[in-house]
This record gives sequence, structure tokens and C-alpha cells, in this order.
Amino acid sequence: MVRTDREGVWKRLGIRGVGMVLPGVDRSCRDVKEFAGTVLSGRSAISPLDLTDSAVRVAGRVPEEFTEELDLPDAVIRRTPRAGRLAHAAVVDAMDNAGLTAREISDGRAVLILTSLQFSVQEVIRLMRRFDDQGPSGVGMRYWATATPGAIASMLCMNLGLDIPTFTLTGGCSVSLRGFELGANMVARGEVEHAIVVGVETPLEPLFLSSTAYQTRTGHRASSTSADPSDVRPHDEVQTGNAPAEGAMAFVLGPATEGDGNIEVAMLSSRNGGNNAMGLGDPVPYGRDLAGLLRSADVTFDDLACFCDFAEGNRELENFLCDTVDSLRDSLADDSPLYITSQEACYGHLPGAVGLLKVLSGLVMLDAERIAPTANLVTPYKRLPATPVVGEAAAFSRSARPTVLTAALSGGGDTTSVLLRTV
Repeated sequence: MVRTDREGVWKRLGIRGVGMVLPGVDRSCRDVKEFAGTVLSGRSAISPLDLTDSAVRVAGRVPEEFTEELDLPDAVIRRTPRAGRLAHAAVVDAMDNAGLTAREISDGRAVLILTSLQFSVQEVIRLMRRFDDQGPSGVGMRYWATATPGAIASMLCMNLGLDIPTFTLTGGCSVSLRGFELGANMVARGEVEHAIVVGVETPLEPLFLSSTAYQTRTGHRASSTSADPSDVRPHDEVQTGNAPAEGAMAFVLGPATEGDGNIEVAMLSSRNGGNNAMGLGDPVPYGRDLAGLLRSADVTFDDLACFCDFAEGNRELENFLCDTVDSLRDSLADDSPLYITSQEACYGHLPGAVGLLKVLSGLVMLDAERIAPTANLVTPYKRLPATPVVGEAAAFSRSARPTVLTAALSGGGDTTSVLLRTV
């Protein structure tokens, strides 16, 4: 349920540092300025994917191996699965950008929140093959030590020298935004001084991709089977599906302080009744929930610079977005202009970190006072009850206190929505 009292709806906190290892064509994106340039220009970093046992032909890939940058012994790197290495690099950069050492974080009250859709399935596949070849003695304790969510979180703490409690959250594509909500609330309530929130995903293997490329009886297919990266088109009349992506993003959150880097957030997690594990649920109550969030935060469409939405590039999700916005408009009785944007065609669909990517995209737009265009968008979908930005970033034309709404939707009907504004 949405809170109706405005006192306490907005939480103030500081973004102390951000780190990332995101897809790129020739090299990964590791820098906030590079990320901002990609988002605001609407560039796509999706590239061809050559897997003989998968129908998926494009993806957001981290093209280079970066283990030499981890500053860890070779024996430790060999024991650390790819998901752990990606998360490690993102957290190191976030801590460096925050100007905080592991000792400083550990000496205070802090928490590490690690989110993913599937954590380390690549490692599980390798261990299953090892089990088939060598039996139990060939696997030993490797499964528990390298492939489970708790092991990856503990491995991060050990490798980074963090002496803090951990949470591991798994779920659908809203899981990292849920992790952000948890960390932001803990900081705002004074439960911790710092929350490190990191989302990670390594889905570019046949088991994950086989389901995303499967076409259901209704004609739905999550991932595009086109070999052309520009065919991944959120908000477009022509849609072939999303591009699955690997990578990691991390935030270091702390209390608001004097100076820059402070934000206010209003947050809502809800459920809109998915009828199965992948069902999207009912868009009507979700639209009502969004309307309730805006009302409780005292935000109107005139205050809302844009909606950084959950469209991925497949028609089922696009239609769900359309129905959600229709319900939002009906609930608010407001037919004012609403601008929308999606970054799914910039880096691809990164399930375990897409919510954090959306938060950073919203902050980039607030800082630049421009709405990012949707990458690869050619012809806007006629059914959209909102205005997608095409081609070039659009200047804010709203109130003196613009706000960005960002949302993530999971299969099964779980949703998390966040209102962002700078202080």
C-alpha cells in the first residue's frame, strides 16, 4: 500500500560513490562520465553474440577480461566466479569514488546488499560438468564456496576487506531497485551510515538465453533473435525483443551532507498479481500504485520531468507499459504531457542491475536537465499514451524542482518504483 502521509515519504540521502562494469563494443564502460555521454546521446553498446547453441545473436557484453585490475592473488581470482569478479570491480570503483576505504566503512555501521536474478549460473554449469566427469570428490566444497548467493557476498567481503553484514536479494528484473530501496531506507532511518548496493548478472550462457529466445504460444519472445543490434527498439512500432546483458553496478549510499551528491527519494514496492512466475500481472493496479506514489509525494505531471520506464524492446512489455500509463492517467485524471525514456538499447537488459542503471540514468538526466532519448528508436509506437524522446536529448521544460520517476517490473508481478530529485 502507498503511504498517504507526506511526512516521511521523501527520504534524503547522499550518493557517495558509483562504480560499474557495463557492456561496450570494444571495451567495457567503467566511468560515470562515459555512462552519462552514452545515455544522453542515445548511443547503443549492444554488439553481436556468437554462441552456436543459442538463437540469441546480440547482447550487451563486457568484451575484455579485467582480472588483472582486481589486485587479487591468482589463486583467489581462480576461485572467484565471473559474477563475483564483476561485482568486485564495481564495488572497488564505487568505494574509490566515495573516497572511503574498507576499514573506514567497516568501522562504522554499514551493510552490503547484493542483488541478482540468477547470481552465478555460469559457475553452476561448470561445476555440473565437473561433477559428471569427476564425481563428488572432484567438486568438493566448490559449489558452496563459489556458486551460491551467500558465498558471492561473503567472497566480496573477504576479497575487499569489508567487515560488515550482508544481504543477498534475488528476484526478477526489479530486484536491484528493491535493493536500492532497502539500502536507502536503512540510511535514511539512521540504521546504517553506509549501504553498498551492488547488482550483478552474467546471463550470456545457453541455459538463460534458451528461455529468453523461446517463443510462447501467444507469440511472446523476450530476447531478439536478430543479428542486428539496432533491431532492439523500445517504444518503436517495430520490435523484435530485448538484448540480454552482463555486467555490474554499485552505489555507496550515505547520509546527506553539505555539498553536492545529495538526493531525495520516494519509493514504493508493490505487487500486481502475476498469474505465474513470468506473468506481468495486471497493469491497472500498478498504474493506481504509481498514482498513489505521486500523490503521497505531492508530485504532479507538471513536476515530473520524465518517466524512465521499464520497456525492453518486446511488444508484451510495451503494451503493459501503455496500459500502466493509461491507468496512471485515469487515476490522476490528468492528460498532461508525459515524457518517457528507456536505456535498454544502450547497454542491453541487465536483469540483476537494471534498477540501479535506471537510478543512475535518472540522476544523469537531473544533473544535465535533459531527457535522454531512447536508443535505436525510429518510429514511436502509436499506442503509447506518452511522448518518447527521439534522436537528441530534450531540455527539461517543467517546474523549478524537476523529478524523475523510474520503475522496474519483474515477472510474477513484483514492481519497485522510485521518485528522484536532487537537493
